[in-house]
Amino acid sequence: MPPYNPGPGFRRGNRQFGLQVHPITGQATGHKGDDWPTPEGTPIPAAYAGVVKEVRHQFNAASGTGWGWYVLLEHSVRGQVVRTRYAHMRERSPLAVGADVVKGQPIGEAGSTGGSTGPHLHFEVIVNGTHVAPSTFDFPDEDAAAPATGDWAYPFQILEAPQDQTQDQSEQRSPPAAPATNAAPLSQRYQEALGNAESGAYPVGANGIWHGGVHFDQGTAGTLQQDKGVRCIATGEVIAYRIDGTYPVSRYSNGEAEFSSGFTLLKHTLQLPPAPQKAADAPAASGTAATPAPAAAATPAATPGTTTGTPGSSPTGQAAGQTTEQTAEQQKKEESLVFYSLYMHLAQVDSYTGEGRQRPAYWDSPDNRFRVASRAVDRNPFDSSIQQKGLRVRQARGSSSACIGWLPPATVLTVEAGTGAWRKVTSIDEGAMVAAPDQSASQQAPHGWVYTPELDKVAISDPAATDQIVIPEAPIKMKAGDFIGYLGQYRRRRDAGPFCAERPLVHLEVFAGQELEAFIDKSRARAAELPDSSRTLLLVEEGAQLVLPGEADQVIASTEGAVAEKSTAGAKWAQVRKGTVQTLARSTLGSYSGDSTRIYGGKHHLLRAMDANGNGIDLAQFNALDSAAKANYPNREVITVEGDPLWVEASHLQDGVPISGREVPAWSRFPLVVGQGDGPVAGFARVVPVADLGTAVVESDSTRWWQVEIGADNGNTALGWAREKAHAKVRLCSSWDWPGFDITRESASNEQMHAHGLEVNGEAQSGENFKATADQVDGSALFQRLRRVMDLDGKDGVSRDELRKAQRRPWLAQAISHLIVHYESEWGGSMDKWTALDPHMQGELLADWTIEKERIDRLRWWDGVAGKHGFPSDPQAFHLHPIALVNNFQGQRAASGALVCKTCGANITLTEKFLNQICGASVNKDFIAALITASETQFEKYGVDTCSQVKHLLAQAKKETGGFVAFRESLNYSSRTYTAVKLYRLAPTAINAGFRRRGITFRTDQEKLQWIEDNLIGNDPGYGEHCFGNAAHPGKDYRGRGFIHLTHYSTYKKCADATGLAIDSNPEMLESNYPAAIESALWFWQDNSIAAIANSTDLSGDDAVTAVTKPINTGLAGLADRQRYKREISPIFNTEFSSRCTAND
Repeated sequence: MPPYNPGPGFRRGNRQFGLQVHPITGQATGHKGDDWPTPEGTPIPAAYAGVVKEVRHQFNAASGTGWGWYVLLEHSVRGQVVRTRYAHMRERSPLAVGADVVKGQPIGEAGSTGGSTGPHLHFEVIVNGTHVAPSTFDFPDEDAAAPATGDWAYPFQILEAPQDQTQDQSEQRSPPAAPATNAAPLSQRYQEALGNAESGAYPVGANGIWHGGVHFDQGTAGTLQQDKGVRCIATGEVIAYRIDGTYPVSRYSNGEAEFSSGFTLLKHTLQLPPAPQKAADAPAASGTAATPAPAAAATPAATPGTTTGTPGSSPTGQAAGQTTEQTAEQQKKEESLVFYSLYMHLAQVDSYTGEGRQRPAYWDSPDNRFRVASRAVDRNPFDSSIQQKGLRVRQARGSSSACIGWLPPATVLTVEAGTGAWRKVTSIDEGAMVAAPDQSASQQAPHGWVYTPELDKVAISDPAATDQIVIPEAPIKMKAGDFIGYLGQYRRRRDAGPFCAERPLVHLEVFAGQELEAFIDKSRARAAELPDSSRTLLLVEEGAQLVLPGEADQVIASTEGAVAEKSTAGAKWAQVRKGTVQTLARSTLGSYSGDSTRIYGGKHHLLRAMDANGNGIDLAQFNALDSAAKANYPNREVITVEGDPLWVEASHLQDGVPISGREVPAWSRFPLVVGQGDGPVAGFARVVPVADLGTAVVESDSTRWWQVEIGADNGNTALGWAREKAHAKVRLCSSWDWPGFDITRESASNEQMHAHGLEVNGEAQSGENFKATADQVDGSALFQRLRRVMDLDGKDGVSRDELRKAQRRPWLAQAISHLIVHYESEWGGSMDKWTALDPHMQGELLADWTIEKERIDRLRWWDGVAGKHGFPSDPQAFHLHPIALVNNFQGQRAASGALVCKTCGANITLTEKFLNQICGASVNKDFIAALITASETQFEKYGVDTCSQVKHLLAQAKKETGGFVAFRESLNYSSRTYTAVKLYRLAPTAINAGFRRRGITFRTDQEKLQWIEDNLIGNDPGYGEHCFGNAAHPGKDYRGRGFIHLTHYSTYKKCADATGLAIDSNPEMLESNYPAAIESALWFWQDNSIAAIANSTDLSGDDAVTAVTKPINTGLAGLADRQRYKREISPIFNTEFSSRCTAND
């Protein structure tokens, strides 16, 4: 596991990490990285797989220092958040913020921009926020690690999920976006879909025999987008595959039935996160002061990779002569699990031919034919109405060259041979380039140049062989979400004959070797060491008693009043203080806190304004009066609070207005108390991601409660409340706890299981009596567990109907899917286990059963793969439900589009309910929908991923847009308010810049003022073009526009280059295109490094808002409103999303 070395062309320089004399300033300063001199233009490789966080230029002209053009990447390395910086690049990197990169991928070219005395790479490593010496940080040799959210994926998209209709879904590698916010969680949708499958349930099929996987067929096609093919569920590598040249055919007595024997087998490695390192154990970098490691690592992500080999047993100590590196590598193997995913019954070879059809990347293909990938980031620069993201074609090598065209996604092209990041296009094979209206290609490159990291290799040849098992010479790496293949035909005996419909199907299976039990034990032990932020799953164990609200024990009388302690938006219960209602003279009450809090003198809460006769009006009515009329209301009806706080149902508070004039039941303590009442008891374990539980109810000490749907012993639904701590058999878990999973070993044979199935399904024929065998199977380890979950009718055995019904009940389906079963694979072992069924096949069935056994033998592949790339010879394996595994380790985050706060772990995906509370009635509903979508898809991409940032962002944007309604700055300076002199004094720089750009000069000041009077006063478009125009785009103005207003052409241009939004040529896009307006604001937020300011706990309240405002509006215009909006939004946000990030509120 070596430190980063950029490779050939680079040499290690003299300036390394630590105290160094700066070559420009001459001062001895801390050098935070290593320098690697190299010729200008040398490609710079990424140190490790990750995500682009920043692409910026930084230079301080006064001191002559700065990084120049640089790229900042973020990686997940052994459970730690690691960032790497690559500085002094020759030009801006063509990578976009949010793009995925792989280890070794060129990310830019070395140069000497910024504070530099010659071409070199300045390389930094930042671990959990602390700079470390790059020469001491080891990056794993394996190239398997990928961005944390990209290591797991569901095999299909949900049909009802909103999709970008302009994107080629056949190219989409990422998991699907979430359905509407009121839809069931994705994991539940999958289980419901599987409940509709025609056959092939886990772990027992419709015939009663062991079945180690799940089927996706015509029954699941109504929910899942299966026509686009099945996707890889975890990052790994292909070690074997078989493609049918034509489907084999079984010739039964009633006709022929084709079936697919095609399959693809992937190998994966699941690596435990490292144990959190104590500060005292952190090694000091050589020659520098010791840098303490954080007390706990960042929240680890489950990262399946491609490490080969099988983990060994744990050593008791380091062997003599064994190096530290060998010990670390051995420990890594011992803390990993090799598992396999199988995709069985894939389509025959000709199914991958034709328009719009895709071929798997693991088939053989030339190195120079590519398809524009779904990760490409360039929008069409010539037509802003097209929202697809494709790839720009350049006139010459490099992003600074003129753009001559744009390639839509999925365009297939051939490039010249070579290995460079920029390669010349030799032909466009499928699709067409959109040509630039004002640029043309050069004679040397008639088809232009493209940036190849945004291309996917295209397989154009047939697989290495058909109708036989192919073992690649070297395993072929695949990422989660990559295309595996199309569903193949699998027609059964009952489907035989020329008039039966097609039956597309894929069998998905996951299994692991004998080391799984020991690995899960280690995993659960490691989970206990991980920080609280890793515990994102709520486990309600079997037997847990949930809580129901107790009876109210207090009453707020109609003659009394009560005031909420904090915002009640979205709350089930609210804490209030009771008090006396009295009328006092306004002159005696002291200062007023404002309409949002309505408090006089720090203790008197306003109810109504009162006249001298005791008649009152509410606050809204009072505010509508003019000053003279307000004078007629000299008194105030107030509540003066006293005593201990009480709890009431929040609905009584009517949007936070104090309670008065009515009797309201109340509780002297929080209404939910563990152990109180007769709440429902969980009959089955239930695991739910916290992100799917909705808004929590929060006690006064910030302890959270969630309402959970469970299954009672009788299988019926029950609702109750679960507490995050100090609640028996209820706890928050990490994925590494494997919550709810149960391991069992099954011993019943194929023949016994089949006999059991015939008996319980009532299919035994005359003269057959399988009762004794069925009873024996019912007593086996697996079937005891299945009976516990599914035998709801109380009869002996578990029937196929009960299995199907159970799949449609979330808690039962989850209980079944969490069974890990040790059993012999149906794809290996002796055929004797199938011949043992011969006595069950009487009469005409026997001949067809012989044909069926021939089919079974044709499907088997285990012996053909055994021993290859470490694949085990023993077909006895531990089988896991594939969707349960993805659910557990993906934690729903990537699949559901949930935005999770990196500080407190709250699900902060914006909701319509929340936005309606902070937006006025006039706010466009399309804007609200766009903002919700952006929180699911864009916020995290631009690093806006904490509660504090989102609250600050919304407060700033509310001011910038006049309450989320005005996405265009008004420049209509009316003559009723402004004279020419006053307007000139308002913006002399901008007005004079317009004169210089347009070549307008004046002989006298009076002549200039007259021109301003005639052309700018009361002339919104004229003022905009004069002060904010640009010579490159006559007639356009670059005034403030967007969610957070961008101003000036240079900012529009910089944003356009970074995001692909064509706002440099079409600035008006930011006025009405809500997704573009929001994305431009997120880019501005990131480009100006506002995240660090917003997340800082050094400042709080109004001071924090002032600090955030400065990079947005240096003059602090509207600061009071920005501060007020932040104060108003924060409590609503904190309640709605159960946020614990309140330090800078």
